[in-house]
Amino acid sequence: MTMDALFTERILWLDRARALEPAVAQWRDAGEQRRHMPDELFQVIRDTGIFRLALPKHLGGEGADLETLMLVMEELSRQDGATGWNVHIALFQSIFFTALPLEGAAEVLAAGPDGVSAGTGAPFGKAVPVAGGYRVSGRWPYASGCHHADWFVAGCMVHARDTADPPVRIGVFVPARDCEIIDTWDTGGLRGTGSHDFQITDVLVPERRTFIMGAFPRTEPGMLSQRGFGALTGVETSVVGLGIARCAIESFKALAKQKTPYTGTTVLANLHPVHEKVGRAEALLRSGRAFLYETARLVEASLSANGEVSDELLAITRLAASQATENAVQATALMYTTGGGSAAYRSSRLDRCLRDIHVAQQHFRLSPDNFEMAGQYFLGFGLQGRR
Repeated sequence: MTMDALFTERILWLDRARALEPAVAQWRDAGEQRRHMPDELFQVIRDTGIFRLALPKHLGGEGADLETLMLVMEELSRQDGATGWNVHIALFQSIFFTALPLEGAAEVLAAGPDGVSAGTGAPFGKAVPVAGGYRVSGRWPYASGCHHADWFVAGCMVHARDTADPPVRIGVFVPARDCEIIDTWDTGGLRGTGSHDFQITDVLVPERRTFIMGAFPRTEPGMLSQRGFGALTGVETSVVGLGIARCAIESFKALAKQKTPYTGTTVLANLHPVHEKVGRAEALLRSGRAFLYETARLVEASLSANGEVSDELLAITRLAASQATENAVQATALMYTTGGGSAAYRSSRLDRCLRDIHVAQQHFRLSPDNFEMAGQYFLGFGLQGRR
């Protein structure tokens, strides 16, 4: 694809995301109350084709590049953090469809490329080998978007009978009808994501609907399926925080043009200390965003060239994701405090932004712990996980 064609396609999808703003505004409060995305909003988003954006073309998807995905997720997060988070999860989970054997992928996508999965690759389940597949049981947390999932992806450790071999980590696809959603997601922020636990009890999963975790195939240049899983998770997830922070800044600017502080004589927008705070918030957000998108381009270039991501680039992705998120948290908090008492009401977008951004930062890929891990690498101790 030429650069002109890529730019045109990027604008097309970004315009589709922007056009969703009236629907998101109509339903985001209902999502907050129901603690999951309303069915009405989910269907409107699915009708745009956005859920197939990250799916490779050979599976019927759009095969969009990484920056296009990030721009769409960032825009939807600006409209509502929970909506952006759910779309991010749905798009990122497309990598699991590509990890299946073609027979299995055809089965889970039989209803079309707009199918959505929920779940986690974290190996909290147990898979026992049987003839033709595995018997799977377990309970998994943080299944964002589970109310609208057609399939659940669950990470498992394979415990083979009569062998001393160490367990193998696999992922399995299980129909939503065979999974039980356990109502656990009652939080301060990102309430509308429906990130409940789910449970599977002794379900037979055929071999064709399983894959080795981390063994994502390289099938054609530029496809999401070939990319380094760890490198992608952080840079994709952190755009949600960028969108939330942008909403906080824009919401404060609207408030500042209308609000005269108690005992004040003019609106907030006319006060020099407020000018300085808005400037700082913009600098925080824009600098974190620039580092993140620069890193995403490096990841895409590296994977398109040879399908690999170096340890150094992985360390940089950890830094970029955590720095972008930390900057977004600081910018959001600055706008919230400058908004005064008006920001404290649940009806305020600033209140929603503050709650959402702090819950987003709790994700381990966005945690401040990544600064330590990156620092260890740059001091010559190698790329390590959490202690």
